[in-house]
Amino acid sequence: MSITITGMVQHVGFRFYATQAAYKYLISGTIHNSEYNKVIIDAEGEEENLDQFVLWCKRGSPGSRVMDIIIEEGQLKNYRGFKVIHRD
Repeated sequence: MSITITGMVQHVGFRFYATQAAYKYLISGTIHNSEYNKVIIDAEGEEENLDQFVLWCKRGSPGSRVMDIIIEEGQLKNYRGFKVIHRD
C-alpha cells in the first residue's frame, strides 16, 4: 500500500519515528520526503499490522502534525526491511 501523509511532517523526525513504528508492527517498505509537507510510505505486511501502522501514521510523531492521509493499494514489491530513502 502507498500512504501519503500531508502536514507538518518534514524536519520533525517523522521518518525516524515512522521507521520505529514499522519495525514495531513488522512492516516492510520505504519512506521518503516528497513535495513540501508530504511524506510517502510504501508499506507491506499483515493486514492487522498494516492497520496498526496506518493508525500510527494518522497520529504521527512527537512534533509532527498530520493534516491528511491518503491510502492507495499497490502491487506487492516484496520489500525486505524498512528503509528511509534520501532524495536530493
